[in-house]
Amino acid sequence: PGAAVRSPSRCRSHRGEHWRAGELASAVQRADNFDDQLTYRKAIRKDIGAYTKTTPPHVKAARKQGAPTGRIIAYVMTRNGPEPVGELTAPPDYPHYIEHQIAPIADAVLRFLGTDFESVAQTKKQLALF
Repeated sequence: PGAAVRSPSRCRSHRGEHWRAGELASAVQRADNFDDQLTYRKAIRKDIGAYTKTTPPHVKAARKQGAPTGRIIAYVMTRNGPEPVGELTAPPDYPHYIEHQIAPIADAVLRFLGTDFESVAQTKKQLALF
């Protein structure tokens, strides 16, 4: 049997198409049908009022919550900051998820190919659209 031939549109070369990461960034930005997968879940470890010096995002979301739901806070980073799931007042902050979730993982892999996520995805140009 001969070697499998890959279609040029599916080529994963670090030269040329650059893994089509730009398409990935664009897909994430318009993938509102996956918004339910953008939820962070974090435990509140002390009384909400005890967070005075710094206020982590999950505490901010808990403070916005209409009715307390226990120690675990489910929230989404939106354009208005962290908001509890089910009480969103703004669309998700897609650039946040790209910068804090996708880019670090992609960079860990792409560094072995001599590049980084920003170069491959042209992230600054993409995020300027928001």
